Amino acid sequence: MAPTGLVGRHMGGARALSIALLAILFTSSVAFSIRAPLPSLAHTLSPSSAAPPLCAAPRAVARVHRSGLGRVQCSAWDSGMKSVKEEMSFDVDESVVQGTVPTNIAGTLYTNGPGLFEFGTNKVDSKVDGDGIVCGFSFAGDGTCKVRSRFVRTEGYMKEQKALELGYEGDAVFKSRAGKGTVLGQAAGFNQIDDVKSTANSGVFFAGGRLLAVDDCFLPHEIDPAGLYTVGATRIRDSLPKRGPLLVPKYDPAEKRVVGLSCKTLVRPSYVSRTWLLEWDEEWKQVSIAKDNIPQFRRLTDFGFTRTDYVLMECPLKVNWVAYAAGGKSVREVCELEREGRTKITLVPRKGGGGPVVFEG
Repeated sequence: MAPTGLVGRHMGGARALSIALLAILFTSSVAFSIRAPLPSLAHTLSPSSAAPPLCAAPRAVARVHRSGLGRVQCSAWDSGMKSVKEEMSFDVDESVVQGTVPTNIAGTLYTNGPGLFEFGTNKVDSKVDGDGIVCGFSFAGDGTCKVRSRFVRTEGYMKEQKALELGYEGDAVFKSRAGKGTVLGQAAGFNQIDDVKSTANSGVFFAGGRLLAVDDCFLPHEIDPAGLYTVGATRIRDSLPKRGPLLVPKYDPAEKRVVGLSCKTLVRPSYVSRTWLLEWDEEWKQVSIAKDNIPQFRRLTDFGFTRTDYVLMECPLKVNWVAYAAGGKSVREVCELEREGRTKITLVPRKGGGGPVVFEG
């Protein structure tokens, strides 16, 4: 089930990344070798005589300023993002590249990131909450490249688009992941996660013939690799917990397995996450799961593995849930780095035989 061809993963704006990738890949001085190229796509994309740009570069270089510990002003970053107004499908021609398209690349490069930041005239609170858009760059191996992009049709995306078609002009149907908390909502036992939509914009993963658009908080969405049509949300043979995300999936070439983790946030009283570590075989059948004796994390930030252990990283981030519950602030605005905090790295044995080992530094 080794990933066949180029598979890209992106956490930021898909638009800016795509232009950068085109600039790199189409420069004659750059050479790539693909050990296992993808087979040719089963469909033909509609050519365009005047191929429009798939992505728009940020209007300004984002500079991060600190005004106090852990407080980051993101106005430059926010202003630099621009929504994708339409999906596209076209053949790359000389007007959009410098140099030549390499002839020694055959396969498809997939990217995914937030691409739509408005609902009508309303903007999301955080740019990372933009609706996911998957892009595919298909190289035929003969110096040609075809590009297409499609938004991930999540339930929230479809409902919002339908509302716009019907002339709705109010707030978004679903709140963004950075929605505001309220005292009354917390007092009533309101779980804000229930009112947050999946954007499926965190990344993309291809293995075993399946293409998945992943989300940091919800189930991944399966995407048709050829046409980029959304098949729907999937629990991958019921292996993921209900509404559980597939976080930072990776491929283990030695064991020929997909390795990933999922989690579920326990909202009250401590706001920690329960974690599952999972592995799948070449047919996406679950072959391993570890969920017992795993520490509860407050802010799990990265994940990897070796042949013997899973490696989980937690940054020293403090969330002021009191300020969030008081209302008027998003989750992003109440996060701060702990001055005396330390990064924690936890090793969990992949095949049993001992408990977790935690390193701090």
